[in-house]
Amino acid sequence: MFSINFDEFTCFKKRTGTCSLLLTEVEFKEYDLIDNSSNDRNTVHYCPNILKIMLKKGTAPIDAHLNLACGHIGMIDGQHRSCISKIKQMQLPAKMRDYNTYCSVCDNDARFYLI
Repeated sequence: MFSINFDEFTCFKKRTGTCSLLLTEVEFKEYDLIDNSSNDRNTVHYCPNILKIMLKKGTAPIDAHLNLACGHIGMIDGQHRSCISKIKQMQLPAKMRDYNTYCSVCDNDARFYLI
């Protein structure tokens, strides 16, 4: 499992309750018409646009670490790509490091959650 830190400013799902990758075409168009968020990472277009790039050009490896104490993976760089890959069941290259610690979720940091 991945330990990530999204909030309403960095994630469309956290802002609206629905993942932009799982919207129907009609729902996507409705959100597109009303979406006036000033932060592009939480708009309806952000993750679908990253997915298009990933499918067309591939993706750079994420920078992550394995927390050996709990077995969860934490992100240094690549949270959105990791989440997209999990939702779309895609392979994602990663540069992994091992840490002898617990992830932020298991260490009770309420800002983080598992996907």
